[in-house]
Amino acid sequence: MTISNKNLVSSVSEEILEDLSKYYSIPKLQMSFTIKINDKKIGIIGLSNLIWANRRANLNIFLYKNAIIASELPSIINDYINYVHELNVYNVMFVVNGSNKNMIDLIAKTEMEYYGLIPFGACSENNIESNFMFQHIPNMKKREDIIIPENKSIPVSLLDTKKKEIEENIELQNGFKLISPKVLEKENISVDYVLEGHIKAMQNRNQFTIPLGEDKYMLQKGNENYGLFKAFMNYTYIILDKENNYAGYINILRTNANGKNAEIEIGVNPMIQHKGLGTIVINRFYDELFSVGFASVTSAVFEFNIPSLKLHEKVAKLNGVRLNSYYINNNLWNLNYYSKVNGLIENI
Repeated sequence: MTISNKNLVSSVSEEILEDLSKYYSIPKLQMSFTIKINDKKIGIIGLSNLIWANRRANLNIFLYKNAIIASELPSIINDYINYVHELNVYNVMFVVNGSNKNMIDLIAKTEMEYYGLIPFGACSENNIESNFMFQHIPNMKKREDIIIPENKSIPVSLLDTKKKEIEENIELQNGFKLISPKVLEKENISVDYVLEGHIKAMQNRNQFTIPLGEDKYMLQKGNENYGLFKAFMNYTYIILDKENNYAGYINILRTNANGKNAEIEIGVNPMIQHKGLGTIVINRFYDELFSVGFASVTSAVFEFNIPSLKLHEKVAKLNGVRLNSYYINNNLWNLNYYSKVNGLIENI
């Protein structure tokens, strides 16, 4: 399938990538095109984080710093989005730093719709600011009543703290604890015993109902448990009870904004859910991350995960809903973004 817009030239040359890489950190792009207006190359457009199974991707636009924002550009972007929709990419999301007003104004003129932000999820020089999120799905009717908020920005120095590393072992209520898997042996706790409990819980995924991120785990045939063991040892914390039985995990998936925003996931063993442990664990994890200078913590929760939605409604704020962004069992599901902001900057 070809694209009809003559301002989009298939493929991106190494020369353009090299030029734009002087100003931007450019991810590996798919379905990429060069944007050309009046025979002048002004930038590139393409997709990253394309997940075919979920029919979603992130839109990326990189323009030359001296490029004039031409009036044709919104319609060029619209045509590109419709093109990738026809190729079965159902949800297209665009994320932009709050201080990039020119890009926000440009995207606001397209068919994409603003739907939320990640507070303090981006960096601009020595400041931490918000990430603004836009999206488009096929046949979406853009609402005109949505107001894009002002960007909130703080100096990084405001979050300076003497504490640089999170604790390796944290006592919780009723004998539960959070412990880094890296220190299990030092604490005389059997790694194999804890891993066995983890594997049993992960095998019962239909009832393992409080994962905040996407389930990435596989028991690899012919490779014993190496893949799972490696992931297990890289978790931030394992949750254990007073007899060191496996009770779940809580983990930093990735960090953004030069380490000032964390995306997290949590899982509680199905055998001990609905007793308030998830609330205790996630609130204590928030406190620990904020104590080392994180500005905000974010979780992504799919709408079919009712227990996780209920948990986050109690402990965090809903910042946006990405429509139809997870495809499973012939259904498309929404993805909810929740965030908790460090109390030092919550009211800024």
